[in-house]
Amino acid sequence: MSSGKSYRPGPNNHRTKFGINIQNHNQDNRAMSSSKKFFGHIGNAVQSYQAALRVLKPVKYTAVNSVVLKETNKKQYHPDRELQKHIEDYLTAFGERSKLAHTESDLKLNQKIEALSPSNASDKELIQKITANHIPKVRLLPGTPSWAEFTKVLKSIQSRNTICMSIDIEAWEKNPSIVTEIGISIWDPRVEDGKYSISGPTFQNHHILIDQSLPLRNTQFMPDHKYQYLLGKSKVMDIRHCQAFIQGLIDKYMVPDPNESQTLGYQRAFVGHGFASDLKWLKTLQLRISDDIPIFDTMKFFQSIYGSTGSGLGKALRLLQIPHAYMHNAGNDAYYTLRLLLHMCDIEKRKLLALDDIERIQNIIEGWRSHDSGNSSGKSKRRKKLVSTEFQGVAPFSSLP
Repeated sequence: MSSGKSYRPGPNNHRTKFGINIQNHNQDNRAMSSSKKFFGHIGNAVQSYQAALRVLKPVKYTAVNSVVLKETNKKQYHPDRELQKHIEDYLTAFGERSKLAHTESDLKLNQKIEALSPSNASDKELIQKITANHIPKVRLLPGTPSWAEFTKVLKSIQSRNTICMSIDIEAWEKNPSIVTEIGISIWDPRVEDGKYSISGPTFQNHHILIDQSLPLRNTQFMPDHKYQYLLGKSKVMDIRHCQAFIQGLIDKYMVPDPNESQTLGYQRAFVGHGFASDLKWLKTLQLRISDDIPIFDTMKFFQSIYGSTGSGLGKALRLLQIPHAYMHNAGNDAYYTLRLLLHMCDIEKRKLLALDDIERIQNIIEGWRSHDSGNSSGKSKRRKKLVSTEFQGVAPFSSLP
């Protein structure tokens, strides 16, 4: 999971941070696992983790033996026709607004650059700069692959017919092949919150600390929030028991019961924010994960609408006004990611926060970017280590909408 400007060690991270060439630094990190020696309790932890990983074998599938879950598996999904019409009407209206905004945006951009000549070197550079800074940039248009993905995810969540498992991984920054924390948050729409409940959907949350890597702390590039889990007690597990525990959750929630009728209608999906790296780490634990299970990546979902700027988890939570703290704790981030997905796919929430006004949202994000980068729009007060909460800031009362 990526949270924006912070550096997260990983195989495909080629950015520059604090004057460090991250690509070269990653190569050093990968080499570190085999060449650099760690001593004392750190060295013992590294050796213990690597030794345990070498003998790890996939866990065999075990059938669900929970009576409650067996009954839940029998629950059939019944489409709500009124809700389906509500979703289709919303998507039709949003699609029309997007096409209109795209046309108007292109017209405004052409007006900005019509007096410039692409054949002139200085004009060409200016055209590129104007185009890059132009707002709004409308990317989500009916008929495009991104629109198809957007509608699929929104329909799945808004229709409440998809069981979601959000997963976040934290790895040790000095050797990214070593997993230190695993966070899991599950939303099962088959489980009803009660007829009179008004607090929203109930999630099942887990935060796992791997015993072998417990002494390994991130202090250079990340805030160290390993012990600041906000949703219950963290579970310290031997890597083998950790593997069995996670595989059990995957088998229960992501693998349909062999006896379950295909007509029951409930789908499954993994959820993550920049999930590709998390998936690679999960597979190092020899977990059985089917390639047929869809992935709802909230970072890609956000970027398809608003662009890559501000698509880190912290900024997205800030935009959707979701309270959060102690990020880069895997358990917290898994929960925040799932909560973010539900907010972004909630039609009424989208209307309330005017999330479909692309120009307005991109201007807000650009204002944050300008402030946080420390240019003339405002001096940055962010520390080198990423803060764990994104704040909205302050404004004179007379300037508030």
